[in-house]
Amino acid sequence: NMSIGTVVIPLTVVRYLWKFFRPSVPYPADLSGPKKNIAHLAHEMFYLVIFVMLLSGVLMLTHSYRFFWLIDIPNPINDASINGFFFDVHRASCAGVAVMLILHLAAVAKHQLIDKRNIISRML
Repeated sequence: NMSIGTVVIPLTVVRYLWKFFRPSVPYPADLSGPKKNIAHLAHEMFYLVIFVMLLSGVLMLTHSYRFFWLIDIPNPINDASINGFFFDVHRASCAGVAVMLILHLAAVAKHQLIDKRNIISRML
């Protein structure tokens, strides 16, 4: 888990920054301005919650770990109360990612099946 998280943290940062340099995929023409704003906010919140989950997962460590059984990575914080705080943040953000994922899938299903918008092609 920690080795994968260690790889995913920089990839998440790169993925977030990449969105500023790639051409934006237009929203469907019949999607209203407020709905576009809600979609944009939801995506930004999704990135934030994922990043908080990943970062708090590292900061909650109470001991070192071996990165893919090769290199010892020390825990960055050696204060049990701070580690406990980040453990609570990690738990809450894991729940937040689960909720955001369910909401995301529900929105895709609604747009694809009910509104008959080919939203999946926009995502790909």
